[in-house]
Amino acid sequence: MAAFGLLWSGPLYHTAFNALDNLIGASTTLRRAIAKALITQLTVSPPFLSSVIIYGAALRGDPTSTWRETWGQRFPGLYATACSIWPAVNVVTFRYVAAGTPRIVFVNGVGLAWTSYLATVGGGGGREQGGSGELVAGG
Repeated sequence: MAAFGLLWSGPLYHTAFNALDNLIGASTTLRRAIAKALITQLTVSPPFLSSVIIYGAALRGDPTSTWRETWGQRFPGLYATACSIWPAVNVVTFRYVAAGTPRIVFVNGVGLAWTSYLATVGGGGGREQGGSGELVAGG
């Protein structure tokens, strides 16, 4: 997962955050912070989560013919969880954390916990949600 973060996740979010600063402006008003957080959640989060799920399937050695089914089972719950966490984190990030190194350190701190969760539940395997929403072994 370290290579995934270094080669995909890091560059993806760095590029996205820079693009948002160019598109919406670097201002840290609450209105702009909320706009950036929503745009990120709607445009960047879905492809990122999808790539984590597929990357996890590839690492487990799952046949490519099962990847679409794996994505269909895992994406809705992971995206709902992401929507309950990341918009608030990103509003704080865009509103209060300076661009550059401070923002990278802050987002990576939260991202470490999130990526660990994804590796366990979403992409890397080991556990997944059962029909009633509880975590169950297997998967």
